[in-house]
Amino acid sequence: MYKTGGILDRLLNSFIFSRRPFCTAESGTVLNAAVYETATLPVSSQDDPEDCAGQGFLSSLSSRSSSAAKVCVIVNPHSSTGKTLKRWPSIFKTLEGHIGKIDYVFTKAPLDASYLARAALKNGAEHIIAVGGDGTLNEVVNGFFENDLPVNPSAVLSHICSGTGCDFNRSFSSSRDFYKKINSIAEGKTRRIDVGRVRYHNDRTGETEIRYFINSASCGLSGATCRTVNSLVFWKKLGGKIAFQWGVISTLLRYKSKKLRLRVDDHYDEVLEANTIAVCNGRFFGGGMQIAPEALLDDGVFDIIAIRKLSLFQVLKWFPLIYKGTHLKKKDMVVALRGKKVSIEPCQPEDAALFEIDGESPGGVPAILEILPAALLIKQ
Repeated sequence: MYKTGGILDRLLNSFIFSRRPFCTAESGTVLNAAVYETATLPVSSQDDPEDCAGQGFLSSLSSRSSSAAKVCVIVNPHSSTGKTLKRWPSIFKTLEGHIGKIDYVFTKAPLDASYLARAALKNGAEHIIAVGGDGTLNEVVNGFFENDLPVNPSAVLSHICSGTGCDFNRSFSSSRDFYKKINSIAEGKTRRIDVGRVRYHNDRTGETEIRYFINSASCGLSGATCRTVNSLVFWKKLGGKIAFQWGVISTLLRYKSKKLRLRVDDHYDEVLEANTIAVCNGRFFGGGMQIAPEALLDDGVFDIIAIRKLSLFQVLKWFPLIYKGTHLKKKDMVVALRGKKVSIEPCQPEDAALFEIDGESPGGVPAILEILPAALLIKQ
């Protein structure tokens, strides 16, 4: 996915929204000849990108709201190391065949998917489909909320996974075959799931920020590894599992466990020398590791898994256990909890662990995480 950096200097000058002509590289066949208008984003010096990120886009949507499709597809063409762009013509044709009229838009920079999803929802979209990896999905999820409230409580989210890890989809045991997934989205039932909200420290800007997540937020080795993995272009081409394993090994060579104060609701308050603390809504993270095998997406609580300090040898030995979800039996090394509110604080400045939030690494501790029960409608 993208490397997260300064926000304003990454805002696009324009978004090309909706069903633009798209030609395959092989034949140049136009898949859709309907040309919609270009929505221009003004460049602004304001600190809040929300103030400038949607003006032209929103007015463009408003001008065509009567004819706009109710389904908006947000595509990250760079996901899966660029394979999504090559797959898109086929995905597009299959989507229109199963669902009917759709609008689509490509992202070009970090946070685009959030702004585009929010703008589409404000202008009548009822169903948003994210095409990309877990990071793209997380950005779209964040677009469903504004000022701590849902933009459209009845709107539905779906995900066609075309990325490195695809961990959220694993909690559904859903197929990674695009055609089966599209058929499932077209014919499946909607359900409500919980959403996590995390208030964390952005280590690049020094600011406190809020982000929503639907799969997991974890800190420690997992957060440092996530930042490493997101820079591994070559290894990501070999698959999420291989990229994450290489990321863990290369990160472990320089990683030191952190002393972190973990508080869960009013029933747990301890200082741990931890390798990783994972706050989970879904069961998987790290390209298929079943970190929280008993987690449910709709039970109204987090599953919190804290893994104590491990050596490189122990981590390598534990890999098979975590992929199988049997590591919880190691009660001397694992703390398993459930709760609705979680606080994680570093004991010393050098214990400032990085966070991984749905496959992205935007910052670290201190952090406060809260569950929002049944906050999102999905169709998978």
